[in-house]
Amino acid sequence: MEILRNRVIHLNWIEEEVEKVIKKCGTANPYEIAKAFDITISYHPLPKGHKGYSALHKRIRHIVLANNMTQNEMMAVLCHELGHSFLHPGINTTFFKDIASSSFESGVEYEANSFMFYLISKSIDINQFPSVYSFLNYINMPYSMEPYLENLIEGELQ
Repeated sequence: MEILRNRVIHLNWIEEEVEKVIKKCGTANPYEIAKAFDITISYHPLPKGHKGYSALHKRIRHIVLANNMTQNEMMAVLCHELGHSFLHPGINTTFFKDIASSSFESGVEYEANSFMFYLISKSIDINQFPSVYSFLNYINMPYSMEPYLENLIEGELQ
């Protein structure tokens, strides 16, 4: 139970960070956020199951996205990698993998995933989706990510 309480605290902190970022650049669009904060985005073929990563090199922030994703999936992965850039500055992240195949998740990945969903919820009207699963399908994320949405959309989607 203590772990769950800690994660709820983290979610509050992460939601505040998302709000700060949006306020600072006046948009929730992840591409415009990256541009406003001088974060370069590039698109490359990545190993199977890898979707993106963020890196800091000579004080320049970079996000690399797999070039074989749908536009909606790319937007979601960009939001995740922006989470690393804002929540874990100075830390180079490993590849964002297809988490459907992973049963273990580190604290920084949990935080970046939470950031991703908070930011997405500010740029997409999630009420337009009839269910959590249709929303996850829209951004091409596995159903195993449903728990991230429970606090975010409680009572809105079923």
